[in-house]
Amino acid sequence: MSTRATYQFIGKVTGKQTMYIHHDGYPEYAFHYFQGGHNIDSFAEHNDGRAEVTDSHEIHGDTEYRYTVQGSSILCQKRVFTESGDTWEIEFLGTVYEFINKYQKKYDKMVADYEKKHGAR
Repeated sequence: MSTRATYQFIGKVTGKQTMYIHHDGYPEYAFHYFQGGHNIDSFAEHNDGRAEVTDSHEIHGDTEYRYTVQGSSILCQKRVFTESGDTWEIEFLGTVYEFINKYQKKYDKMVADYEKKHGAR
């Protein structure tokens, strides 16, 4: 099952620019996408072949996560599906560096737990 997400970058000169990746958009993996940098150019280069340019967060009705980056700050939001309509809850708010560190640790723990249970890959 795919976990779709949009990644929006807000710059003083460039304004809002958004990219879409149709898989692995949950924070415990998406931190990888920011390891190449946290501006639109470095993000696009680091994720060449995965990320595609899109109009906005709102254009995709199937995303479960959305990330908004401005300067060194990042906001990660998770879609909550309800009968009365969808809402977005804050999953993380801080610096890109803090985001990468937090979710790298969670990812490493998930991999270690998996390998302990199922053996190394």
